[in-house]
Amino acid sequence: MRKVAILTLLVLMAAGSAFARDNLAILPFSGGQRDEGEAIAELFSFDPRLNEFFTPIPRTSITSAMDREHGFQMQSGLTDVDTIAAIGQQLGAQYVMAGSITALGRRKLLVISIMKMDTLQQIAGDYQVYTRIEDIRRKLPQMMGQVIAAVQNNTDSFDKLAVVPVALQAGADEQVADTLAQLLAIHLLRSGSYTVYPRTKSLEQVQDEYDNQYKQAAEKNAVDVGHGENPHLVLSVRARTLGTVNMFNAAIIDLVDGTQIAGRSAEYSGIEDGMRAMEQLALDLTSSDEEKKLREAQGAGGWKNKWLYPGIRLGVSPHWYQVNTSSDLEVDVYPAFEAALSAEVQILKLFAMQTELIFSGDTVNATGDNGIGVTITSYTLTVPVLAKLTWRPHRFYAAAFAGPYFAIPLGPMEVKRNSQTETYDFTAPIGITGGANAGIKLGPGLLFLDFRYSGDFTYFWANDSAQFRRNMFTVSLGYNYGFINKAASRR
Repeated sequence: MRKVAILTLLVLMAAGSAFARDNLAILPFSGGQRDEGEAIAELFSFDPRLNEFFTPIPRTSITSAMDREHGFQMQSGLTDVDTIAAIGQQLGAQYVMAGSITALGRRKLLVISIMKMDTLQQIAGDYQVYTRIEDIRRKLPQMMGQVIAAVQNNTDSFDKLAVVPVALQAGADEQVADTLAQLLAIHLLRSGSYTVYPRTKSLEQVQDEYDNQYKQAAEKNAVDVGHGENPHLVLSVRARTLGTVNMFNAAIIDLVDGTQIAGRSAEYSGIEDGMRAMEQLALDLTSSDEEKKLREAQGAGGWKNKWLYPGIRLGVSPHWYQVNTSSDLEVDVYPAFEAALSAEVQILKLFAMQTELIFSGDTVNATGDNGIGVTITSYTLTVPVLAKLTWRPHRFYAAAFAGPYFAIPLGPMEVKRNSQTETYDFTAPIGITGGANAGIKLGPGLLFLDFRYSGDFTYFWANDSAQFRRNMFTVSLGYNYGFINKAASRR
């Protein structure tokens, strides 16, 4: 009997836990075409993983609540926190998901946020770029993963940050600025430094509200939006347009003493460019001075501050031949092609060492005074050891280099005479090379042109009648990429 009672209790506890999920109201996302926002909201409400953590409120109930809330504007996005709170309270929701859809040319940007109703804290957010509404189905698992991980995150130890509406100046686009502010809030959430509380008030009003609560903490009316959570930090954002430049200035202000504890500026040309700018801006606002210096060394100028630069280049190399033979020979200049893998080690600021693996083929067409033609073909792997002087002004690169090389035969030498082909073992030459290369920062690495002269000290040997040396001028196009940051390795 006791076992049955215990089993029944366990079943009831399991059932109770199944019904203990907080409910979630998913508002139609603002923007988009026709009922696109409502259709995407429905897709979210059907997501299995979301349903494991929340109990979605039926769409009909949400529609009714929106009809009763006459102040609700479908273009308000995530900024109208008061309206979101009013609808959430009408529905009895513990959490509300709101979002906006913004056009990006032929594509669209979907931004979502989940608000906790008892404190009006933004506990999660995510954004995705899509072309068709069908793409959202594929992106839902990734978005839900971001959201649920944020919901489960313990933020008790984080500083509380109120985010006030963007202040527009000098012709800044309101929709673009508002969208970028939403993205900045999401990245600040992900930084692990702050909990975020969107506010419908200006910085001055939040400051007054904080002062009142600080002085009269016992009074019920001391706290307005926030329901008892009154952050002591505020994110103040100003967007302005200066000619062709859009600026987004963000500052985190401590309401206790009115000081600015962090402030950064970002430039952008549009929303797509601004998406990357907001990620970097959030990183700058939440990093220590030491972290910023290290990141700057690894960032725009980071390619200049690496130890190791592997690369590849492809080129053409006209060869002139010096022949050592008792007969008079007429030797043709033959354009050879070569491919090389390289590795450069930056030892000092201006000094580096470089080595390469150069694959090349040589063909010598020689005609003797007797009119008999001989064609000699060989393949070698050449390994130079080069000392380099390097300069990296701004986005450009220039270097001069010189050093010896040795070659490794790749198979026997083929000698074709009178339609007959014979093979011979040969010793590849050693020699010296020198030249210069110049390039420009392109993408994550460096695109460069390489010019060099190489000359053999020793001869190729096929037989007594075929000994030759090469003089080579090579022009090639290459690309390299730096690894192992110097600042990081010193640490």
